[in-house]
Amino acid sequence: FLIVLLLGTGCASARTTEQADLLHRRFVLVSVDGAPFAAGREAPDIEFNEGFRVSARICNRHFGPGRLENGILTVERMASTRMACPDEVLRGFETLFRGMLAAGAELDFTGNTLTLRQGGNVLVYTVKDWVH
Repeated sequence: FLIVLLLGTGCASARTTEQADLLHRRFVLVSVDGAPFAAGREAPDIEFNEGFRVSARICNRHFGPGRLENGILTVERMASTRMACPDEVLRGFETLFRGMLAAGAELDFTGNTLTLRQGGNVLVYTVKDWVH
């Protein structure tokens, strides 16, 4: 029994990210599916605000109530501004981003890196808080 107990505690050392770990944090996109985000463009960002409201700035602003359960980030009811986006890359990224969060993305926050994975897509962000 003691051996089983000791072996079981080794698995418990990996800590799952909690909503509080992300609250009032801002992250800037650095790569999409392993490729650096396109140079010459202002990098999209994602923020986690009071009440776990998730907001992002890409071409448009996107926002909605987030939920983080068992390492999965979901924003099912994401609203957005509806400005024309002349940048085809950003327009495509908006679609990808919204789809990933609507479906639920696996979230990993380690060090200064936030990674979202869903359906074969991987978004990597780095911490870029407004206040240091």
